[in-house]
Amino acid sequence: MSQQLIVAIGRESGSGGLDIAHALAERLQLPLFDKSILQKAAEDKGVSAQTLERYDERPYSPLFCRSVRGISSAPEDCVAQMQFELLRQHANAGESFVVLGRCAEEVLADREGLISIFVRADLDFRVKRTPLPEEEALDFIKHQDRQRRIYHDQHCKGDWGDAKCYDLVINSARLDIPGTVDILEQYIRSRAAQFDDRHAGEKRRSYVRANARKRHVGNAGPFLSPGPGGKRGNGGHGRKPGTSRIVFSQLSGDLPLPARPYAKHDPAAGRSLHCIEAPWAGC
Repeated sequence: MSQQLIVAIGRESGSGGLDIAHALAERLQLPLFDKSILQKAAEDKGVSAQTLERYDERPYSPLFCRSVRGISSAPEDCVAQMQFELLRQHANAGESFVVLGRCAEEVLADREGLISIFVRADLDFRVKRTPLPEEEALDFIKHQDRQRRIYHDQHCKGDWGDAKCYDLVINSARLDIPGTVDILEQYIRSRAAQFDDRHAGEKRRSYVRANARKRHVGNAGPFLSPGPGGKRGNGGHGRKPGTSRIVFSQLSGDLPLPARPYAKHDPAAGRSLHCIEAPWAGC
């Protein structure tokens, strides 16, 4: 993976999203930004990370939130915006990483190397993975999901968990956590290979275009013959009025107008150049 790769993972409570994110970060040898990003935010603001954790991925109350000159009075919103800005800074620096939650699929939506994933699971699977009695586990899961949905939808245009907002939505209950990690790793590596191939293709096309322009500018000038009266457009030699000889490199591959090809010997180059007769009106 030579290009930037950002893996954004959203998750339902109890679906194993945290374990999946850690496993993928380890296999792909990428840093993981989850609650750990709060440490950097705390250092920047001169507060303790424990203070910020109380407001991490929590919705704010619109009734008690005011924004003055772009600064929110809600601590939940302030913590969210700090994390969004840190994610953008890492992305702008060209870094590759895995990020858990934090609306990353929309915050970093303009990044070409972004892969967004949402992990869901059947409710009974989620209850079994929650270390609480069944009734308490159900209440905990419902509360967590509601908090995450409101938090996400306050900061994003798309809906939390909506398949249209992600590249891939996967049910971790089908293959359990290890099997889900295997599938996701294969998918991410395939997408990363596409990014690399696309970038390599763009570089090749840019190289060919640059060389074609260079050869066209360097070769065309000497063969533009002035017509009668000093006007360009008819160089004589039996050509129709309104045409001039233009030299094109074989690399360019593009003829701007229908034309008649012919060969012209260049003594300086010691070879024949491929030329065309093309309309040259208005020059």
